[in-house]
Amino acid sequence: MKALEKDRERRYQTAWEMQYDLDQFLSQYEFTPSNIHLSNFLKQLFNDELEEEKERLANFRANDSGPAEVLQEEAEEIISSIEPISEAMEIGGGSDKPLTISLGSAEFEQLAGIARKHGLSVNSLVRDVLGSFLKFR
Repeated sequence: MKALEKDRERRYQTAWEMQYDLDQFLSQYEFTPSNIHLSNFLKQLFNDELEEEKERLANFRANDSGPAEVLQEEAEEIISSIEPISEAMEIGGGSDKPLTISLGSAEFEQLAGIARKHGLSVNSLVRDVLGSFLKFR
């Protein structure tokens, strides 16, 4: 109740003071909270939020595509929208097999802008996106 006092002067002035009183209380009743106690307390405290989140996830699974399907759809949309020619970009190097992709100027600039934003080269960005796409394909 001291922590809830209306008058600031009567409340705990530091977290250490409150911790000290809590430790005294717990030792007086020989209660040593465990991870299980904390887990049960948090489950009770946030039970409504947990149920809402479970319901939201169930609705997502029932109504929407999963992340792999969304990624696949987006990749197919991007690939189908790319118009050939203009600027070509060679991907690969070392022992990897090189791959040449023809992009329009607008698409290449868009990729280059995204790559710069994330501190990557265009080759690295495309390699990562294609790698992710193939992983979930």
